[in-house]
Amino acid sequence: MTFRLGPDFGRLIRRFSPEPQAPLAVAVSGGSDSAALLHLCAEWANRSGYKLLVLTVDHQLRSASAAEANGVAQLAETLGAAHQTLVWDTPRAGQNAARDARHRL
Repeated sequence: MTFRLGPDFGRLIRRFSPEPQAPLAVAVSGGSDSAALLHLCAEWANRSGYKLLVLTVDHQLRSASAAEANGVAQLAETLGAAHQTLVWDTPRAGQNAARDARHRL
């Protein structure tokens, strides 16, 4: 089964990123919802001529976080997208601190 993002998605992206040569950035944590978003965005980008840049934040709060970011990098490569891991170098516990760090990164 193939799922596709429709023309409304394309219009929305072009509103904020009108130049196809500039990469469209999408944040992917590695969870199932963001992995699904990555699949959809990669398919759309390939059909639309946009380059896709996948960003993953390694909060360094869990021992598995680097491996999870690497898994996202591998998925991005499989889908033909560039990937960059952003590392939070001053990790602190707490959802608010982590969210603030993601926004800064």
